[in-house]
Amino acid sequence: MAGRHKIRTRIPPDLVEAIACHHHPFEAVDNPELTAIVHLSDAVTLQMGMGLGLDGLMYPLSEDSMNLLGVSQGDLEILMADIVDIFIDQDVF
Repeated sequence: MAGRHKIRTRIPPDLVEAIACHHHPFEAVDNPELTAIVHLSDAVTLQMGMGLGLDGLMYPLSEDSMNLLGVSQGDLEILMADIVDIFIDQDVF
């Protein structure tokens, strides 16, 4: 994370990195897998319209993160469908 300010915190460094780099997961050094998970989680929620407006559909999804985790576009589509089903069952959506 060259060029980033060091912040004193009790949060583990790999979690700090995952949060700081989740929009640019290729910058992660300490724990690229965790950063990829946070990146894909953020992308899925935004693409489902949670958190922000319709611009979530334009979220740049890192294929490198998908490859690192062994996740396909189809896997993400199944995940999103499962999430919608859970929300519908819970009357949350």
